[in-house]
Amino acid sequence: MSSQKMYNPYKEQRYALFTLHGSIVDDIFIGVMFSVAWSVLITALYEVLHINLAIPAQIITILSFVASLILAFRTNTAYERFIEARRVWGTMTVAIRNLARLAWIHSKEDPKVADLIEKKTIINLLLAYAIATKHYLRYEFGTEHKDLKYLLGDFPSHINTELVQVDSAPALRRRNLPFFHMSHPDNVRLVPKIATALEDNNQATPDNIPLQITFLISAWINHQTKATRIDVPTTNGMMNAINSMVECLTTFERILRTPMPAAYSIQLAHTVWIYLIALPFQLVSTFHWITLVVVAIAAFTLLGFEAIGKEIENPFGYDPNDMPLDDLCDVIRNELEVLTSTTSPGNVETWIFSKLNKPFHSSEFSAVELKKQNVNLVRQLYVDDVNFASKAKGNGHGLSHSEHTIIELPVTGGTSEQANESEKAKADEIKVNEPELRH
Repeated sequence: MSSQKMYNPYKEQRYALFTLHGSIVDDIFIGVMFSVAWSVLITALYEVLHINLAIPAQIITILSFVASLILAFRTNTAYERFIEARRVWGTMTVAIRNLARLAWIHSKEDPKVADLIEKKTIINLLLAYAIATKHYLRYEFGTEHKDLKYLLGDFPSHINTELVQVDSAPALRRRNLPFFHMSHPDNVRLVPKIATALEDNNQATPDNIPLQITFLISAWINHQTKATRIDVPTTNGMMNAINSMVECLTTFERILRTPMPAAYSIQLAHTVWIYLIALPFQLVSTFHWITLVVVAIAAFTLLGFEAIGKEIENPFGYDPNDMPLDDLCDVIRNELEVLTSTTSPGNVETWIFSKLNKPFHSSEFSAVELKKQNVNLVRQLYVDDVNFASKAKGNGHGLSHSEHTIIELPVTGGTSEQANESEKAKADEIKVNEPELRH
């Protein structure tokens, strides 16, 4: 069973001002330096050679308004795509959890090893579906990935796994070429000769491994239904989960293959750079050499938001701000490993009526002892539990063992009338220790 630590997405936000990992500083460094160099040239011509290059402020005002509108639209659109992708991944996780629960618990299990092998195989396929989806969205085709191959076993013989081999893997590289490249470890090591063809227009359409995995799971559901190992409601629940997984995959494809129209990106880049080139002409007569600082701040802000929009528009890659697909797959892996490491809790007698189960907080008696008592006494414990919860809530610290409602169970046996009389006598002897307020 995996003992990995839970992924904390807020860890690097604690000291955001001093954090470079995940920032876009390296992506916009060249652009900012070019803007500063341009402002140095304009300011030097104005201050040293006394060439009057100042222009009216109205032109810059119009450009800044247009640039801000386009930037806002660009950033909001990219963020909506990112949030939608994360929301759909959550929906896919729900479907995988539901299908795993139904397969592990609601599928009848004969005392045969074959049934256990079938269930474990289906759980492996559910995990393989999540991992295959991750690779598929990163244009990493085939089943030869180290985190996927061991889950599929001999299934590649039932899955078309023809690989498209190219000289490079552009989908695995960052979409923006930074001046200062800050390396970040890739959690997944690819098997040699596995490559992608994101930028190769001549390649054949790659195999959709996640979709083919759903075919195998559907075949198992059909087999279980014919063997009457699952009832109709369970079958419907499983098929609904499969349908949800396929729908999520289709939504992922829509996000991945429908980028923002190129006209918006091109026009935004043109508008931002026209603004940055024209900005020193407006500021030089007022700020003089301080124009360099003002232009640097403006370039950092505008180019930064533009770079953020480009980076999160496709949230499935390896950029620091993309979705942490490796960690999200680890969450599913850990949950399924915990599920399969324990026996199916099908026999409720073994865990409900256990000596370890003490269902009433106001009583120290186990479910086994309470099962032998009269129903009226057990109903009285319901009332005592409500009072116990109210006292614990008012105290704010909970109640100690000595502060519990103490109920002595009557001895079973005798006639029903004797039991009722004994129960009534015991109920009169119920002693409630009022808890003292602790500060």
